[in-house]
Amino acid sequence: MTSLAPVPAPVDEASELRRAQRGDHDAFAALIEEHEGMVYSIALTFFDDRTRAEEIAQEVFLQLYRSLDELESAAHLRFWLRQVTSRRCIDATRRAKFRASASFSPFVIRKIWTHRTSAGSSASR
Repeated sequence: MTSLAPVPAPVDEASELRRAQRGDHDAFAALIEEHEGMVYSIALTFFDDRTRAEEIAQEVFLQLYRSLDELESAAHLRFWLRQVTSRRCIDATRRAKFRASASFSPFVIRKIWTHRTSAGSSASR
């Protein structure tokens, strides 16, 4: 007969949150463990890239650590994590689009510069 792995005790999120707010690093680690699957899943669904999803999750939990005192309850924590994860994903997409549109080849930069300097010199005539 095979033995089953012990089922971990459910985390009392409200007490873990209060302990984490008082500076208990073990409680904060328990909160991360409890919610890392949800945060990672949201980011992975958004990007379909495991590395990017892990980076987003890391950023979200760092922001959580800095914002612990703002959270009022376990429900607020879950809502906050979903919102911040979604916004981080959207922001990362916007930054990537901006970088792609802002990257010019040296030829394009030279052409823009030449056009601007020739337009400026003809305007002063």
